[in-house]
Amino acid sequence: MNKIIIYSLLIFCLNSSKQNVSGENKSNSIASKFDKNKRKECRSSEISVYLNDTDKSGTNIRRTPKGEIITKLIVDDLNLEYSILVTEAKNGWFKVKSPISGMESDIEIPNGEGWIHGSVVSVHTRNYSGQHLNLLEKPIDGKIVKIIKTKAIELRVKDICGDWVKIEYDKTAGWIESKWLCGNPLTNCS
Repeated sequence: MNKIIIYSLLIFCLNSSKQNVSGENKSNSIASKFDKNKRKECRSSEISVYLNDTDKSGTNIRRTPKGEIITKLIVDDLNLEYSILVTEAKNGWFKVKSPISGMESDIEIPNGEGWIHGSVVSVHTRNYSGQHLNLLEKPIDGKIVKIIKTKAIELRVKDICGDWVKIEYDKTAGWIESKWLCGNPLTNCS
């Protein structure tokens, strides 16, 4: 009889842990499903970002992510800043639309588009009047994961989805409406 009770308890414990793991996997799979399927759900968008690269040898624009270099953006006395229109995100890379606006001259990209790595582009917030900005776990109806209370701060862009942009703030990644971001490196976007 004791063996039956022990086996019953063991089976009960194993089933309970499987249900718990299933619950965790279900929640993780919802996040993964969003990540995998969001390209289908996201409509096309264009957001303006600016070059934020300290490499003096220039910033590469590539034909494809990690692909052949097709042009470089050089920061010099004539072009101290660049404004870049991005239209798509893919694994940390952003599709760039030609031309790229420099201070003195525009840079034409061969075949009208290229890719730039997300680590070298930034935006700043447009909460010039001190508005608090919510970062969401996912676009549109996600829960709030962080609130930005600092005015006009610089942020790195991680991803885009329609009118939503994934950024990192204070070691937290989250989504914010693009209307709250400015891609002009020299002035605000009011």
